[in-house]
Amino acid sequence: MSEQGMRCGLSAENHFGPGVLPCRRDFDFTLLFEQTILGLVPDLLFLVLCAFRWQQIYGRATKVRQSFLGVWKTALIALLLAVKVANLVLWSLPRAPRTNVSIPSAAVSLTSTLALLILSHYEHTRSLRPSTLICLYLIATTLFNIVQVRTLWLIRPLDFRLAVTASLALGIRTLLLISEARGKKSSFRSKDDHFSPEIGTGIFGRSVYWWLNQLFLSGKQQKRHVLLRRVVGELKWTLAAAAAPRICLIGFKFAQPFLINVLIKYVSDHGRDEPSGARYGFGGATVLIYVGLAVSNGLYKRQTIRMITMIRARLVGMIYAQTLHQASDPVETTSVTLMSTDVDRITTGMLNIHELWASAAEIIIALSLLSTTIGYPSVAALVFASLSVLQSAYIAPQMRLRQRAWVRAVQERISFTSAILKGMRQVKMFGIEPTVESKINRLREAELESSKPYWSLIVWVNVLGAVSTALAPAATIAVYAGTQLNLKLETPKTDLVFTSLSLISLLTNPVVLISVSSTRFTSAIGCFDRIQDFLSTEGKSHHTDQSMMMGSSGIEMSLMANSQELVSMEGASFRLPTGSSNVLEAVNLKIRPSSLSVVTGPLGCGKSSLLKAILGELNTTQGRISIAPVRMAYCQQDPWIFNGTLQTNIIGESPMDEKWLKEVVHACNLEVDVARLPSGLDTVVGSSGSQLSGGQKQRVALARALYAKPDLLLLDDVLSALDAVTCKRVCQRVFGPSGLVRKLGLATVLATTAVDCFKEADNVIVLSSDGRIADQESLEELLGRNQYIQELFCRTHSKEDKEDEDTETSFNETQTGPDNGPRATQGTTPTRTRGTGDLSLYAYYIKSFGWWAFAFTLTFATLYVQRFTALTFDTELMLTWWAESNPRNNYAYLGSYIAVSTVAIAAMVSIPQHPLVITGSVRESLSLGATAAINDSAMISGPSSVHLWPQILEQGGLDADVQFIHMSNGQQQLLGIARALLLPGRLVILDEPTSGFDEQTEKLVQGILREGFKDRTVICVAHRIGTLMDSDVIIVMSEGSIFEMGTPEELLGRKGAFWELYHSRA
Repeated sequence: MSEQGMRCGLSAENHFGPGVLPCRRDFDFTLLFEQTILGLVPDLLFLVLCAFRWQQIYGRATKVRQSFLGVWKTALIALLLAVKVANLVLWSLPRAPRTNVSIPSAAVSLTSTLALLILSHYEHTRSLRPSTLICLYLIATTLFNIVQVRTLWLIRPLDFRLAVTASLALGIRTLLLISEARGKKSSFRSKDDHFSPEIGTGIFGRSVYWWLNQLFLSGKQQKRHVLLRRVVGELKWTLAAAAAPRICLIGFKFAQPFLINVLIKYVSDHGRDEPSGARYGFGGATVLIYVGLAVSNGLYKRQTIRMITMIRARLVGMIYAQTLHQASDPVETTSVTLMSTDVDRITTGMLNIHELWASAAEIIIALSLLSTTIGYPSVAALVFASLSVLQSAYIAPQMRLRQRAWVRAVQERISFTSAILKGMRQVKMFGIEPTVESKINRLREAELESSKPYWSLIVWVNVLGAVSTALAPAATIAVYAGTQLNLKLETPKTDLVFTSLSLISLLTNPVVLISVSSTRFTSAIGCFDRIQDFLSTEGKSHHTDQSMMMGSSGIEMSLMANSQELVSMEGASFRLPTGSSNVLEAVNLKIRPSSLSVVTGPLGCGKSSLLKAILGELNTTQGRISIAPVRMAYCQQDPWIFNGTLQTNIIGESPMDEKWLKEVVHACNLEVDVARLPSGLDTVVGSSGSQLSGGQKQRVALARALYAKPDLLLLDDVLSALDAVTCKRVCQRVFGPSGLVRKLGLATVLATTAVDCFKEADNVIVLSSDGRIADQESLEELLGRNQYIQELFCRTHSKEDKEDEDTETSFNETQTGPDNGPRATQGTTPTRTRGTGDLSLYAYYIKSFGWWAFAFTLTFATLYVQRFTALTFDTELMLTWWAESNPRNNYAYLGSYIAVSTVAIAAMVSIPQHPLVITGSVRESLSLGATAAINDSAMISGPSSVHLWPQILEQGGLDADVQFIHMSNGQQQLLGIARALLLPGRLVILDEPTSGFDEQTEKLVQGILREGFKDRTVICVAHRIGTLMDSDVIIVMSEGSIFEMGTPEELLGRKGAFWELYHSRA
C-alpha cells in the first residue's frame, strides 16, 4: 500500500461508502459506515434487548453469591464506562475531526455501557449460567471495534488520543468478554452436587460442547489428591504464616559464613586493619545472628506445629463424621487405623513441608557462595548433593506403595484385636486364649514383615543423608587442596577453609532435610489418598425429615413436616452398604404417632434390617421413604453399655430428673437389681457392661431410650434375655395400657418373636423369609388369616398344654409317691443349711450322676450360673460354705475346693449368650477352640445342621470372610452352635443359646442340641422354661445363691420359685 493511500484524509471517511476509494484497498470501510453499522446499530439493538432481559430476571431470587468474579466484572465495566466518557469528550471537542455520526455513536455507546453495568450485576447474581445476551453483544462489538480501531490509526490527520482511547476500550472489552464467559458454579448458593455441568456453561461452551470435557475427564479417572488440596487450601494462610520465619531462618543461617570469615581475618591479623570498636560490632553481630536463629526457628516451629495440629483435628473430625454415616461393621476398625496410623504419618510428613522449598533454596544459595569462594572444586559437593536428592526422588514413590501394604496389615491386626477385646468373655468361655494369642502374634509378624520394605527404604534415605554429610566436606576440600597443589598455588588460607566448611555444612544439611522431607511427604500423600478413599465411600442414606422417591427419573425430595405418619414406606427396597442384593423388598409401611407396632417373622427375615432402614442405616434402592423430623431412640440386640455408672448409662446426655429416673427404673424392673448392687445407681458397670448380666444390660439400654423421651422408639428384640416374670412386668409397665410408652404417647416399633408382647400391639407386621412384608394388621385379624401367626401361637399353646399335662401328672405323683415326704417338708422357703455344706441333700444326685466326677461338675455348674461366665470360679463362696459347715465335712470341702479350682477348660464346650464373631474366614471361626484339625466335610456338617450352609456357600464356602456374609444376630448364634457341635469337649455350657430365636428356630435348635450333645454333660442357663422341662436337674438361682434344686417334677411339686416361673410364662 502506498504512503499516499495510507494518509487518505477525513473527507473521504465522511461518506457511507462502504468502500474508501482510492485511499485504501477496496474492502476497507469508511469511518462513517463503521460508526453507523458496526457501532450505532449493535448498541441500539443491545439497549432494546437489555430492557426485555432485565424485566425477566429482576424478580428472580438470588442464586449466586457475590464473589471476586462479580467484583472483577463490575470493575472492568466501570473502567470501560470511564473510557467511553473520555471518548465522547474527545469527539465533542470543537476542532476534533469527526463524521456526521461520531458524537451520536459515542453517546449511544456510553449509554449501552451503562446498561451493561446494570444488566451484568443482575445476570451474575440471578442466573446460574453466563449471560447469553451479554456474551453475544461483547463478541460482536469486540470484532467490530477491531475494524474501527484500525481505521482510526490509519486516518491522517487525526487526534491520536481517539485512537488510544478506542484501543484501550477494545482491550477492556476483550477482558470483559473472557470474564463474562466464565462459569460461576463455585459461587452457587445451593450446594447441590446434582447440577448438570451444562448448567454453568455459557453460549460459547454450549456451542462447541466444551462442557462435555468435564464428563470425559471425570469418567477417565478419579480426581487425585483432592483431600490434600482441600486441606492445604483451607489452611493456606496458616501454612503461609510459617514461610516468613523460615525465610528469616535462611538469612540468619547464611550470615554465619560471612561472620566466620570476618572473625577469622580479624583474629589472624590481631585486628590491626579494623577500627578499634570492631570487636563490639562482632559481638553484636554474633548475638543478633544467633538470637535471630533461635527466634526465627522458634516461630517457624510454632507455626508448623500449629498447622499440623489443625490438620490432625480436621482429618480426625472428618473420619469420625464419615464413620457415623457408615453402617458396615468393618468401618470402625478402618477408622481407628486412619485416625491413628495414617494421621500420624500425615503429621510427620507435613511437619517439614516447608523444607521442600526452603532446603532447595538453601542448596542453591550454598552452592553459589561455595563456587564463589573456592571455584570449580565446589562441583564435588554438587555431585554428592545431586546423588542424594536423585536417590530420594527415586525412593519416594516406592515408599508410598510399600507403606500402603504395611498400613493394610496394621488395619487387619487392629480389626481382629478389636473384635477379640469386645468378646473377651466369650474367648475365656471357649478357652481359646492360646489360639487367639497365636493368631494375634501371626498378624503382628505379618505386619512387621509388611513394614520391612518400607523401613528399609527409610534406612536407605538416612544412609544417603549420612554419606552426603560425611563425605561431601572431605571430598570438596580434597579436590580444592589437590587443585591448589597441582597448580602450585598458595596454600589455602584459614579463613577460606573454615568459610568453605561452613558453606558445605549449610549445603549438606538441607540436602539431608530435603531427602527426608520428600520421602515423608510422599508417604503423607499416600495416607491422604487412603483417607480420601474412605471419605468417598458410600455412606448410609440420609432421609430423616425428608421424603425420597426413587425411580427412573432420579430422586425427588420433599419435606414431611405435616404428615400424619412418622414413617411411611411405599414399595421401598433396601440393601446393606457393603451388599449387592436387597435385604428388604417392596416394603409398604406406615408408623403413626403413639402407636405400638410389633415386627415378627422367621430367623433372618430382616426384622433388624427394617429398624435400621428407618434409622437410615441401609441404602435405598427403590421406592418412596418418608421419615418425619422427630427424635428417635434405638436399642439394638446387643446392648451398647459404656464403662460408667449405671445412672450415667441410663441418663446419657439428657438432663437429670430424679423423679423421671425412678419411674424409668421401676418400669424396666431395675429396682431390685439396683438394690443388690454395692453402690446402687452409682455402681460402675465395667467395660461393655461386664458387671451386668445379659438381661440387665437389655433393661439398662431400654431405660436409657425411655429416659430420653423420644418421639419414635425402635427396639430390636430387647426382651430376649429376660425370664418370664421379668418380661411380663416390663411388658406391662412399658407397653401396657398404663405403661410409659402409652403415657408419653411414643410411637414404638418392637422387633420380637415373643408372643407375650403381641397382645399390646396396635399393629403386627409379619415379614417373610425373603424380606417382604407378608401381612400386617391387628393381632385379632392376623390370628384369623395369617398362617405364620397361627402356627406361632399354635406351637406355643400346644407346648404349654403339653407341659401342663406333664406337670399335672408329675404333681400328683409327687403328692402320693412314697419318697416325697422328706422333700415335701422343706416347703418353698430356702434354709441356710442348703448352702452351708449338708451333703445328704445331694446324695441322690451324686448317685445319679456317677459319683465324684459329676459332683465336681455340678459344683462347677452352680458357680457358673452364679457368675454367668465359664472362667470365674467363685472359690470364696465355697470357702464361706466350708467355714460355716460342720467339722466332719472338712475333708469333703477341701477335696471339692481343690477340684473346682483345677477344672480343665480344654475339656469344656461353651455356647455364650452373645455369639463370638471375629474377622477371618468361616473356616477359622468354626475351628476356634479345636484341639485337632477338622476336615472340610465335618466342618461343612456343622453349618448344614443349622441350615446356614447355603448362605455361606453363596459367599464362597469355608474360605468366605465372615464379615461379608451379612448374618443377623440369630444367624451368628447359629454359627456358634455349629462351632460347638464340632468341638470334642465332654462338658457343654449353654448360656441362653436360643434367647433370640423364634419358636420354629428354637424347636430346631433344641432338637439339634439334644442330638448333638446326647452323650455329653450339658449345663444350660435359660429363662425359657420350655427348654428346661426335659432336664435331669434344675437349679434355681436367687441373689447369687442356690434357691431350689431338683428334677422338674420335684420343683413343680413344691410350688416354690420354679413353680412361679413356670406358671408365669403365659
